[in-house]
Amino acid sequence: MSDATEKVDIWYIRLPEGETLRANSTAAVRHHIETGKIPRTSWVRRDPEAEWTPLEWVGDFADLLGGTRRSRSDTTEGPRSGPLPAMPRPGSTPDRPSGSHEAMKSATSKVPSASESSPAAAKGQTGVASRLDPMRLKTIGVRGFGEELLAAMDQTLVSGKLVTGCVTGMALWGVLIGVPRLMAEIGIGPSWLATLIVDAVQLLILAYANTLLIRITQEEVTRMKLVRLSDVTPGASTFALRLYGGYLLLAGIAGTLLTLLRHSPQWLGTLAQELDLGLSMLEVLATIIHVVTLLVAVGYWLLIGLMWLLGPVLIFEEPPLGTAIREWASLIRKHWRQLMLYEGLALILGMAITLPLGVPVALAYFGGPLLVSGLPQQLTLAVLAGTAAGPLLAFLAVANTFIYLNLRYESPSR
Repeated sequence: MSDATEKVDIWYIRLPEGETLRANSTAAVRHHIETGKIPRTSWVRRDPEAEWTPLEWVGDFADLLGGTRRSRSDTTEGPRSGPLPAMPRPGSTPDRPSGSHEAMKSATSKVPSASESSPAAAKGQTGVASRLDPMRLKTIGVRGFGEELLAAMDQTLVSGKLVTGCVTGMALWGVLIGVPRLMAEIGIGPSWLATLIVDAVQLLILAYANTLLIRITQEEVTRMKLVRLSDVTPGASTFALRLYGGYLLLAGIAGTLLTLLRHSPQWLGTLAQELDLGLSMLEVLATIIHVVTLLVAVGYWLLIGLMWLLGPVLIFEEPPLGTAIREWASLIRKHWRQLMLYEGLALILGMAITLPLGVPVALAYFGGPLLVSGLPQQLTLAVLAGTAAGPLLAFLAVANTFIYLNLRYESPSR
């Protein structure tokens, strides 16, 4: 067994019914064996790629199961000799210790539950604090992803984060509506310039809002209590400008490439006339460009979705921008499978909390002949649509903070 594994002291536990849990220490596993949360017929392993070993064969827990406890060095030499018992199938009934039902009930009633005997429960801690409980067992797999995102949802549904998200949504919609209208009335600049300005201002708004939301979540994780918006505002501008630079660099390069590809068919037609290319050659080149444009467009929107992870990297680690982008890319490369599922589930949950107000606003806008060309109507639409999008924006920032913490500090690299 490697030194790194020994130092981290992580255990993976497979329960008789098939559920897989993760414990951060040997003490946590022993605690939950004593409380009965981990059955005696469970299996364990140190590394996610290693073979499962019956719990009673591991020296660290043998004294709890009626055997003689061995030292850590004895434990790493391998399981004891003898035939390996069959691993229980998912859904099967775990073996029960011998004894009458009354005796078992009496013994069980004297043992506190894991939640009652853990340090977090003893202090009355909930939410983020319970996640940091060293005795907590973490569920592995898709079920664990859901638990992380539901915890993020709990942390999002507080007034400070929701207000920040709604104000951000209103500002984004206001810029989208107001900047092109203002430039058209003044009569300056082509349409592409208005689009460029809108994108740049919206990224700046999003960078500042995400900085506030991530810092609130960071303080809650650190201090284990709710944090006010005023507590994280000082110094937020510095982080926001660095995050804005990252957004501009990533989205700007991808967006510029996509824009050039979308306009390339027009340039290709002009070039074909100048070079006197044949019609068949022109069609082949146009087809290639359209295929490449489609692939780049898909990659662009994937990039936009994964950019939410850049904020936690910058704010938690505080590296230079170039280092942060490299760490962000490394995180994606190591955990891209989990990230695809994580981000998809986060988007679904975020849309779910947006629907109660988003659906009525959409039905009012698309369901009848409403005149929204006037400035008052457009501002009203911006307020309504921004308020509807606020919970989604807040949740995505908080959820990606939880995703980052889980992948960066708790998940093994594949």
